Amino acid sequence: MMRRPRRPAPPRARGDDGTTLVEFAIVAPVFFLIVFGIIEFGLMYRDLLTTQDAVSDGARSAAIAANNLGALDDDPPPVTGDPPILPEATADFVTIKALRQGLGTIPVEWIEKIVIFRAQDPTAGSAADQVPQTCKDGVGTSGSGPNANPALNYVGACNVYDAELAFRAYESKNTDYFNCAESAGSPECNWPGIARVNDPVNPIAAPSYSGPDFVGVYVEISRPYLTGLFGTQFDFSEAVITRLEPGVVD
Repeated sequence: MMRRPRRPAPPRARGDDGTTLVEFAIVAPVFFLIVFGIIEFGLMYRDLLTTQDAVSDGARSAAIAANNLGALDDDPPPVTGDPPILPEATADFVTIKALRQGLGTIPVEWIEKIVIFRAQDPTAGSAADQVPQTCKDGVGTSGSGPNANPALNYVGACNVYDAELAFRAYESKNTDYFNCAESAGSPECNWPGIARVNDPVNPIAAPSYSGPDFVGVYVEISRPYLTGLFGTQFDFSEAVITRLEPGVVD
């Protein structure tokens, strides 16, 4: 049986050798955009979750510390005295401590501001909506009257902290930075921990008790994009409101 001679392959068209390169040039940008997008938004989502958890922890710490009954480095608070003797560490000190620990993977230079504010019942609006605009703008306010006056209701009051300064003060155990009684220029003077209402028998914090205050914690982040393909920076914020833990009730 005779085999038919194999026909020679048709000659390649002129310029056909560059087809693969052209196809790669078309597909490669899309491919790398997807890869970098996965990396970029994956890291961004991680930082977003980290911030949410840290702010939640900070708000819980602020609620437990209440009107200053939170001790330095989480030591048991003093139980003697009526009202109890206040420890050196103020409510904002332990709140900043929780934020510092929770935001450990976030570079400090990304944190635009930290706001601790007197909030209302969550039914009055979301946590983010309750943050006074002046506080978001970086200006602390004492609400409706002079600083450190526990008889005031402190509506709209907030303490605005520079993250770097606050974290340094915490790390050096500089409690005076957060203590309005020791430093009149402390950011905590706008809404001192001692003026936060949670105890009906404490004549300093609650001259007329109407129930525990609500404390809010707000953190604002400006995170630069790593690749630069999707812009220069991604700005986001997180706010949480928690009611103060009730004090001693008769």
